[in-house]
Amino acid sequence: MTAPQLPEAFINGTPEERRRAFVHSVEPQNDNYDTVALMLAHRAEVNWQNENGYGLSACHWASYYGHLNVIQLLITSRADVNLQDADGWTPLHFATDHVDAASALVQARA
Repeated sequence: MTAPQLPEAFINGTPEERRRAFVHSVEPQNDNYDTVALMLAHRAEVNWQNENGYGLSACHWASYYGHLNVIQLLITSRADVNLQDADGWTPLHFATDHVDAASALVQARA
């Protein structure tokens, strides 16, 4: 197993590129718990919301894809489980197809 590595955009990118790299690290093909943990250790902004008109955070995406281990990591890193996107949806709305993820969010007072 190889050690997690920080994405190039997170290392050398602008603040905006660093934020985007963090949010994208939890997309479907990227259930990268170790990478997300490493990014958080390097001060990733846990509650940053993308500015593409939707306002989704890493917790929204992890909830949508059911990445329970990443959701738990984000919660322990003080992710706001009630953060609303542009339509007023919280991560719990996105976790409806993933019982374990929804349960973790509810336990965190979503």
